[in-house]
Amino acid sequence: MKITIEKNDLQKIITALSGTVSSKTTMPILANILVEAGSGEIRCAATDLEIGLDCRFPVMVEAEGGIALPARKLGEIVRELPNAPVYFDIENQVAKISCDRSHISLSGMSVDDFPPMPDFPDEPALELESSVLKNLLDKTRIAVSTEELRYALNGIYFHSVDNELRLVSTDGRRLSMMKLKVESGIKEKLGVIVPTKAIDQLSRILEAGPKVQIALKNNQIFFKVAEYILSSRLIDGQFPNYEQVIPAGREKKIALNTQRFLQSLRRVSVLASEKNNMVKLSLMNAKIIVASNTPELGDATDEFDVVYKGEDLQVAYNVKYVIDVLKNIETEETLLEFNQPLAPGVFRPADSQNYINVIMPMKIS
Repeated sequence: MKITIEKNDLQKIITALSGTVSSKTTMPILANILVEAGSGEIRCAATDLEIGLDCRFPVMVEAEGGIALPARKLGEIVRELPNAPVYFDIENQVAKISCDRSHISLSGMSVDDFPPMPDFPDEPALELESSVLKNLLDKTRIAVSTEELRYALNGIYFHSVDNELRLVSTDGRRLSMMKLKVESGIKEKLGVIVPTKAIDQLSRILEAGPKVQIALKNNQIFFKVAEYILSSRLIDGQFPNYEQVIPAGREKKIALNTQRFLQSLRRVSVLASEKNNMVKLSLMNAKIIVASNTPELGDATDEFDVVYKGEDLQVAYNVKYVIDVLKNIETEETLLEFNQPLAPGVFRPADSQNYINVIMPMKIS
């Protein structure tokens, strides 16, 4: 195999693939990146057997062939090369890499040892703008569980209701949901849990192209963006009935200036207890008092005016959860809605029901 590729193009490919390479494995081949050349293009791929990333890129091909090269070392080598064309000459499982006046030999493995990569299905279930899907992922990624024992919560739930796509995540203490009307329609019903690692890798490649196609096949989901195809096994588990978690009615509604509320939370969070991160919200006389306390250190309060009509009341939440939500709300006002202080609180943009966050309250001693 003999090819020439620009250093920046090669580094972009390796950077994208590095998030897929298995970091801990008993199979040495999974620590490698597959590199194949043919028909005027280079094909590179990486997999950990749970998720895989496959990409093709046009290059100058003098001779076809392939090799599997150690991902970490290849990345380190390419990162330090000068910004010039990179020449690969591969023979007998050794890659001779030349760039300007640099010459490096790197041993690899046979392409026959590399696991087969699945093909993108013939018919995608739907197509979205990449920036739109990136926004959906960013806003729901915050509530994904990191507890290994709660396996079904270690990802984002992709759920279609007619031609509406919903992305939902929860860790049992909070829930995030984004809803999107898909004008082009959804050709295949979705009700699948996509694991966190695949979500993070997808977020990285969405910048590669303006559109993303989504498809299902067997127990896998596929995302196609420009020259990249990401495949992932689905989480085999039952996602909770999220509609039951979102409280109906929500009689009490408080309109909060998003940035002013975020500033208050950040100020008082400094003295929130490390045990529970509790922040208390006291509503009275058209104002809100945001307060935190750590007995051995001190306390903090901050207040500002709000739009609220009702009796004085006090609620408490994990301050980190609320900050996560507010950082993802882009409207001037945020609505806090609930039925009573010890009921789940709903935080959403004041002008939309498409982004909903539910946070369980904390009991004030």
